[in-house]
Amino acid sequence: FALSNDFAAKNIIAITGVGSTPGITNVMLRSIKEDFDTIESVKVGFAWESNIPKFVVPFSIDAIACEFSEPAKIYDNGKYVEKMPEDCMEEFEYRGLKKQKTLYTKHIEHHTFYEYLKDMGIKNVTVYSSFPSHSYNVIKTIMDLGFTKKEKVEVQGGKIRPLDFSEEILRRIPFPDDYKEKEVLWLQVDGRKDKKEKTIYMDATAQTLPGWEDAACNVDTGMPASIVAQMIKDNTISQKGVFSPEFVVPPAPFFQELAKRNITVYKDNKKIN
Repeated sequence: FALSNDFAAKNIIAITGVGSTPGITNVMLRSIKEDFDTIESVKVGFAWESNIPKFVVPFSIDAIACEFSEPAKIYDNGKYVEKMPEDCMEEFEYRGLKKQKTLYTKHIEHHTFYEYLKDMGIKNVTVYSSFPSHSYNVIKTIMDLGFTKKEKVEVQGGKIRPLDFSEEILRRIPFPDDYKEKEVLWLQVDGRKDKKEKTIYMDATAQTLPGWEDAACNVDTGMPASIVAQMIKDNTISQKGVFSPEFVVPPAPFFQELAKRNITVYKDNKKIN
């Protein structure tokens, strides 16, 4: 955001965080902002499951290790506080998935959602992540044994970060035959409309696609970036500066493009794309 004027002066645009979440969920928030007069709380997160309960590296072990171990900065009752991931005691049920334990998660939505909603009375923003037990337990074991540490160790005269070694080993784990994943991205907004309390829940589902099997459910991370890049190219998005998606990405055409990629968006359990 601090660079926005510099980008605008050069007549170019940057949109940061255009994946699953941040990304799809940010555009969800934009799509329902006008349904409220004031917004007090936003909860946002992701959850996933696989049809075969075997460990496959989710997304990036580097990013996951960060989310599992570093304090999450949460916007709580009008101020930022830090909480460890496992301080979270909540469980949620997700569309088509089993109930899963949930973690507080270090993400940027805490900051960009606040900037987007600061004139609407926002007091709470919390980001959550959920993992199936067969993945969660392996990740915790890898971390507890020190295989995601970033401090270099000496091995046979050379030095290497355990994390780098682990990444190279884990990326070689083959997918089981017929392995498929499903991910749910979700957003709950609580506020008021016409002086009455109001809640809207949105979620989106993504799954392994034919021809994209090695991406599993991570198609919802790469494909939104492609969609938004094309929107910039064809001038659907014409602003100049630096933004997060909720400020500039038009929801309707974005959701239509998600549907073409079998990513379905729901608003209060009603399919909208």
